[in-house]
Amino acid sequence: MAKKEQLFYLIKSLTPAEKRYFRLFNQQNGDSNYLQLFEAIARQTEYDEAAIRRRFKKAPFLRQLHVTKNYLTRQILRSLRNYHGKLSRHAEVHDCLREVEILFLRELFDLCDSEIERGLKLARSYELWTETLQLLGWQRRVLLASGNQQDQEEALNAVGEEERSVLARLTRQAQFWDYSLNVFPRLIASPGGLCDGHPLLGQSHPEDTQQSRILHFYITQTEHYFQRNMPAAAETATRLIAFLEERPELIRENPHAYLTAHNNLIGILLQIRDYPRIGELLTKIRAIFEKYRLSPDQPGSVKLLTHAFNVELEMYRDTGNVEAGIALIETMTGFLARYVHLVSSGYLLMFYYQFAYLHFLAGENEKALHWLNEILGGDLQRGREVIVGYAHLLRLIIHYELRNVMLLKYQVDSCRRFLKKKKRLNSYESALLNFFARLSMAHPEKHHAIFVAFREQLLTEHPLESLKDHLDYLDFLGWIEDKCEELG
Repeated sequence: MAKKEQLFYLIKSLTPAEKRYFRLFNQQNGDSNYLQLFEAIARQTEYDEAAIRRRFKKAPFLRQLHVTKNYLTRQILRSLRNYHGKLSRHAEVHDCLREVEILFLRELFDLCDSEIERGLKLARSYELWTETLQLLGWQRRVLLASGNQQDQEEALNAVGEEERSVLARLTRQAQFWDYSLNVFPRLIASPGGLCDGHPLLGQSHPEDTQQSRILHFYITQTEHYFQRNMPAAAETATRLIAFLEERPELIRENPHAYLTAHNNLIGILLQIRDYPRIGELLTKIRAIFEKYRLSPDQPGSVKLLTHAFNVELEMYRDTGNVEAGIALIETMTGFLARYVHLVSSGYLLMFYYQFAYLHFLAGENEKALHWLNEILGGDLQRGREVIVGYAHLLRLIIHYELRNVMLLKYQVDSCRRFLKKKKRLNSYESALLNFFARLSMAHPEKHHAIFVAFREQLLTEHPLESLKDHLDYLDFLGWIEDKCEELG
């Protein structure tokens, strides 16, 4: 992200409610010029500074546009702070810290101490340990400033004891983070395993933070996965989810670990093709937002739903459940209409390709072609080469099914040009292109013979095992078998 685009992406990240709040906030705290700039940027689909300069060429602020953009950024962040004043317990504790400082400077020590106790209660309950240390520091300052040190000795010692306890927890947590972030190099160096007998990773410590225990689960799960023990990895991921569900208030406060645990479990179950359980988890994921009162409009929530949709599409494609896949497409188009700006181009490419493939499997070739054109006629064609290559090949099949034989020859040339841009043209790809080129120039009466001959060529020159990964994404061999039977 270029520096000059940062304001654009900040504005694009705002929900409709946040935009409404900013407009009201700016009326009370800002200048109409800033709101005009805000609206102009909000209307853009891609940041175009030249267009902004043309639009405001007579505005005085244009002479220092970078200063105006910086001020607008600050105003938006101020409005977001106000709007999300009760966004999380973390935000509440930080507000409390600001109030503690104000009260301390006014020497209102009794009221200041009450605020400290309120903040400590929240911080301890929600395991906000760094904030706990800050509040304990203020508590010491209040004790020292408000009375005789000898009279406060017991309270001061209690503050010091709690500080040492919190620091010990944070030290172990930092060690868990170190192991978690470097788990794969350590597994490669210790193929026999990390956890057994290790002073940190053996038995859990009674004073471990929740974050430490989450990381402990993750390291154990990763070790099982690395050793290809998928049942044990799935069991560990399941235990982590159950552990997190014991503290629903912490899920609401920071849902990331809970959502990641579900995604990890789904990834493991995909390896062993446990589709029934994956289906149950996907249903559960959709209910998480209502159950824990989470906003589905946040980027993290959209990312989770995006991943879940992609897994579900893959599952229906792999199992041949075309009817369920088509029904899901209808749901997903509504989701994308609302959140497409928060979905990465990589996921969009996968979505559109799978939409096209499912419509093709359903015999809905016009609909399939629509989604392929979304890929091949825009920016997505510059995405992941392997998927774009499958899209080109699937488009050849679709044009044949639609009897666009005259167009087929030109599409073969287009596909060949794209595939040759890669480092090498796979032999099966070259064979497919030659096959479609023959079809495009042959009389329809000869198509059956061409299909039969090509089927034999494929099976002779390309063992099924070598084609397996490609057939998972585009089962051209199954299509050829069907056409041999249909045309025979």
